[in-house]
Amino acid sequence: MSPSTLTTRSSNAQIRSAIPQGTTMRHADSTLYQRLLALCPLKSSATQYLLQRAISAKTISQFKVGQVSDSKSTAARLIDEFGYTRADEAGVLFRDKWKRSVRLIFPNHSLVFPFLDHGRIIYMQARSLQHQSPGRKWWNLVARPRQIFNVDALSSKAAERIAICEGVIDTMSAVEFDYTAFGILGIHMRLAVNQLHELRGKEVHILLDWDSPGEAAAITLQQELARYGIHSVRKTRPSPRANDLNDYLREQRGLST
Repeated sequence: MSPSTLTTRSSNAQIRSAIPQGTTMRHADSTLYQRLLALCPLKSSATQYLLQRAISAKTISQFKVGQVSDSKSTAARLIDEFGYTRADEAGVLFRDKWKRSVRLIFPNHSLVFPFLDHGRIIYMQARSLQHQSPGRKWWNLVARPRQIFNVDALSSKAAERIAICEGVIDTMSAVEFDYTAFGILGIHMRLAVNQLHELRGKEVHILLDWDSPGEAAAITLQQELARYGIHSVRKTRPSPRANDLNDYLREQRGLST
């Protein structure tokens, strides 16, 4: 399925920064994050989950997806190797309310997505598998500013067309549709000025969710891009059953949504 089959619509407004005011900025602890990923080899349950979401083995490998085995023992390994203070400042630890035990902020068996910037891990996010929790699905690092997923797409010289998606799974879905794509974490996330400059001269396709918040955010994002002289098109809902790009990908590949 070619991305050209998605139709377009115009829009307009202004988005908030993903980094709250007053946040203490520290460099990402890429060495610790790399070690954490190495301690989280992908297992069959995670691979099967992503395949059911129509994400191919090639794309899973491309994005270096991992999976937490045991949250407590992995945290203990990191503390042993890097020290408690460094691991805590990296945002990967969670203490229970009685402060008696420490585990990763990411739960057991969750999928781990590294956010790479020219080979360095600058952020991580995890997703619980569907059967694990009826409530919270996504887990972020503690007290760390959220980053763009697949940020290297912004600086791709070969990409004349680039997609902006909402979240990790839709970004991977866009890659399945042969897009060069990156993902924002939450509809209020704002691109930095240098990132906006990277988009100049490219055709930008906005593939945020096709629900009321996503439509409003797309209008806002399109106006923000226009302020920097960036041409963009909002892709309209391609199917009545598709609330997001992954829904549409699964529909196209005959998988349940």
